[in-house]
Parts: sequence; C-alpha cells; structure tokens
Amino acid sequence: MKLKNPVLDFKQTDIKIYKQELEKGVSFDVAGIDYTKEDIHLVDCVKNKKPTLVNVFEASKTQSVMQAIYNSDSEKRSLPVDYID
Repeated sequence: MKLKNPVLDFKQTDIKIYKQELEKGVSFDVAGIDYTKEDIHLVDCVKNKKPTLVNVFEASKTQSVMQAIYNSDSEKRSLPVDYID
C-alpha cells in the first residue's frame, strides 16, 4: 500500500500490513481468516455448551455505547446511550 498524499511525518513509501495467520488444520472459514480462531471458539462453545470467552451481554453494552457515539456524531448533538435489556 502506498500513501496517496504524504501527511505530517508519514512519507510516500511502501507500507506493509499483516493479517493474522491462518492456523494449519483449520476445518472451516466463516468470516475470513482474520476471524477463524474466534469462529472455531464460538462453534466449540455452542457444541459443548460452554460459555464463550467474551460475554455477549457485556459486548452489547459496548455496542450500545458505540451506536450512541455514531448517532451523536450524525446528529451533531449529545445523545443518551440506549442499552439493550
């Protein structure tokens, strides 16, 4: 990737961007190789009735805050966070 217009201290040069490496022996790919480990973990938890490493209820709180940020920016005013029950 090359910068179209150099900015501040970033010069016109090649930039390398690395993605997560795909594990050997991965049996499926749902959302792209960047998410393969997460996909395998989720499927394993569902199959074995185990809790996931990330609590979906805590994640929904983060998503609610992020949505409020986007809405506030779009409307150019402060808006409350509407948490999902």
